[in-house]
Amino acid sequence: DDYRFLNDGSLVWWSERDGYGHRYHYLKGAWRQLTTGPWVVTALAGVDEDTGRVYFTGNKDDVLAQQVYALSLEAPAQVERLTDTAAWHTATMDEAGKTLVITRSAPAQPPQSYIADGKGQRLAWLEENRLDAEHPYAPYLPGHAETRFGTVTAADGTALQWMMITPPLEAGRRYPVFFEHYGGPTSQEVTRAWQGPLPQAIVDRGYVYFQLDNRGSGNRGVAFASAIHHAMGSAEVEDQLAGARYLQTLPFVDPERIVTYGWSYGGYLPLKMLQAPPGVYAAGLAGA
Repeated sequence: DDYRFLNDGSLVWWSERDGYGHRYHYLKGAWRQLTTGPWVVTALAGVDEDTGRVYFTGNKDDVLAQQVYALSLEAPAQVERLTDTAAWHTATMDEAGKTLVITRSAPAQPPQSYIADGKGQRLAWLEENRLDAEHPYAPYLPGHAETRFGTVTAADGTALQWMMITPPLEAGRRYPVFFEHYGGPTSQEVTRAWQGPLPQAIVDRGYVYFQLDNRGSGNRGVAFASAIHHAMGSAEVEDQLAGARYLQTLPFVDPERIVTYGWSYGGYLPLKMLQAPPGVYAAGLAGA
């Protein structure tokens, strides 16, 4: 569904032909690339044919914070960001491409949705989801722990993004780690989005919560994603191990109590991680 036929018979398309997912325009038998660079266009939101503006989401500014962008078919090099980099955004539009519905969230803010004009200016909240005293999450706000982000380096030099949430750290104490992952094609788990209450509940039980996006996962380009093509159980296992080795260097982590967990492809991964090499993880949970 990531394309649009226009009234003049041309086509707005998406392709990874240059190594990253980008927007293209097919007109009168010729392809023209609209976006370019080492970043990914993730979805088409809409097209305003009256003004020639194309709206889409992507990670041009930060791989961890998807934004809403617009460009002109007449001058596509000028990509305009319509949202704030502190949050993760998705967007849809009406058929005419005049009005946006944008949903945003951040590590300390559950999803909010609003209507915006073609410049991204908010016109009205659909659901502000304000974290006030009446919000169902209000009783848990005093214990809501900060999400931290960082990178470790894969064996081939690739930077791998991680996120971590810790309980209040006491000097001299070491904490067990709940190490969650997906690790398979198209998925991106480490983002500046709301993670839901489960990670916070795990941290509230005294665990460090940790996630890492290995080579083979999404939104980092073709080469990054292709690391596990016809090679499942290789680079992604190696990269998650690099994350575990990093955790073992931290003074507040108990290196003997790291548990790994995932679902679907993330359920396959612990079965491989417990073998390579054995002894790194105290336990593995394959959800499915």
